[in-house]
Amino acid sequence: MDSTSGGPGETGEPVGIPHRRLREETEAELIRAVGRGQLDLGMFSELSTAVWVAETPDEFRETVQRVPAPVPNRAAVPDPDRRTMNMVLGDISSRGVWHLPRELRIHSLTGDVTLDLREATMASDRCRITLMSLLGDCTLIIPEGVSVTVTATTVLGNFRTAAAGRPTGPEIEIGGSVSAVISTW
Repeated sequence: MDSTSGGPGETGEPVGIPHRRLREETEAELIRAVGRGQLDLGMFSELSTAVWVAETPDEFRETVQRVPAPVPNRAAVPDPDRRTMNMVLGDISSRGVWHLPRELRIHSLTGDVTLDLREATMASDRCRITLMSLLGDCTLIIPEGVSVTVTATTVLGNFRTAAAGRPTGPEIEIGGSVSAVISTW
C-alpha cells in the first residue's frame, strides 16, 4: 500500500482506526451543518452513522454531498435565540418539523411535555432545554449521535435515559426541575 492510499498507519493515523482524521473532519462538518440549519437532527443521525461505517474517502465525500444547500436569505428571517412555552392545564408537544432555539424554556403546571427532536433543526450546534414541571410526564426523543447532558432535578419522579449520543455530536443540555413525573431522554 502506498502513502496515498489512506490505509491505517500509512498517513500518520493510529493503526486500527482507518481514516480517523477524515472521519472526524466529516462529522465536524455535519455538526456545523446542524448549526446552520441545513440538517435536522434525524438527518444528522443518519449521516453521522454513515460516516462511522464509511471505509473509503469516496464514501465520506458522498456523505457530505447529501447535506442540503444552505437556505437562501435564512439570515433575513428573525430567529429568536430564546423561546418560552407555558401551560397551566394541558400538554405541550413539539413533533415533526420544528425549530429548536439556542435556549428553550418549558413551564408546565399539570400535563405532559413531549419533544420529538428527530426532525428539529437547531439555531446552533448546541442548545439548552430547561423544563419546569409539577405534574406530568416529560418525554424527549433525541436521535442517535446527539450529545446529551442532563442536569435536571426531580422530586417524586424518575429519570430514564436511553440516549446513545457520541460526545462529538451537536450538544443538548437538559436542565430544570420536575416533580411527580417520569422523564425519558
